[in-house]
Amino acid sequence: MGSHARSPLGWHIGLRLADDRVLAGTPGERRLLSRAVLRHGERARLVAYRAADTHVHAELLCDHDEVGRFVRSVGRCLALELGRDAPLRASFVKPLADQRHGQSTLRYILGQEQRHGLDSDPFHEASNLPDLLGLRVVGRSTAQVLAQAFPRIRREELVAALGRVSSPEPLDLHVLADAAAAALALPDLCGHDGEAVAARHAAVHAAGRAILARHIAQVLGTTQRTVERLRTKPCDARLLEAVRGQWRLRCGRRADEPRALLAEDAWVPTE
Repeated sequence: MGSHARSPLGWHIGLRLADDRVLAGTPGERRLLSRAVLRHGERARLVAYRAADTHVHAELLCDHDEVGRFVRSVGRCLALELGRDAPLRASFVKPLADQRHGQSTLRYILGQEQRHGLDSDPFHEASNLPDLLGLRVVGRSTAQVLAQAFPRIRREELVAALGRVSSPEPLDLHVLADAAAAALALPDLCGHDGEAVAARHAAVHAAGRAILARHIAQVLGTTQRTVERLRTKPCDARLLEAVRGQWRLRCGRRADEPRALLAEDAWVPTE
């Protein structure tokens, strides 16, 4: 009987633009990059992704043909949404040999900025770490893939990858709008599409009733009447926790109890 080569667990891939320019240089661009990677990564069973200036590392648990589709789809998004006219190319595609290799690759990917001596993205906007920790709701599927594929990667390890933070109280109201936008990987809260409305709604509930409605309205770019109306409507619980976590993160919350930064049920791996 003939032997069959064993299929790899998945793939560690690198992505670069053909002209090797910076992929996403501002927080807004990093969020758009994340939306592209996460949207097309769901089908490819994306488990981890991190950009570091000119390149992206991603870990996909799919077949080889799906890797090609993922690269092409992300490239089209970058051209349309970020105006990157240079083609996006896979600089390498390496098979994951086994479970241990997959876990070490995930750790390697999430530590990309530190590995290159960079500090331009302290909130991991161009990464799926916020999604793994309940700080963003766009890439929730990656948390599910991680829990199924690598149950030995613990929540505490992911919190440590985010970095240690301490928190002043009360939280600075002026960064609430940015926190709400970050929770949905939106460049800002401008506009009246469904996601921007949902982000403002969650921000109103995150601020609570102790803060005057007119002050909340001012920082969110809306009206006092709208804030008062949103206060009476129930809010999506996961999005609310993501906004609260992003708000604390932006206020410099580095604490001895990093779990307090995060939603308690954001990611619970299976045993």
